[in-house]
Amino acid sequence: MADPGSTGDNFPPSTKADALDAFRQPGRITTAETAELRRRQRGKNIALVVVLVALVLLFYAIAIVKFKVS
Repeated sequence: MADPGSTGDNFPPSTKADALDAFRQPGRITTAETAELRRRQRGKNIALVVVLVALVLLFYAIAIVKFKVS
C-alpha cells in the first residue's frame, strides 16, 4: 500500500499527465491552486512569526534573570 503523502502512481495517468503539464508550464495554475498555495504560505508565515516572538521573549527573560543575579 502506498503512503498517502507519497507522489507515487496513485492517480490516473491522465490526471498525472495534466499535473506534469501544469508543472512544466509556469503560470498555468488554477485559481483554487493559487488560493491553496497562499493559504499554506500564510500558515507558514504565521508559524515563523510565533517562533520569532517566542525567541525574543526567551532572550528577554534570560537577560532579565542575568541582570537580577549580578
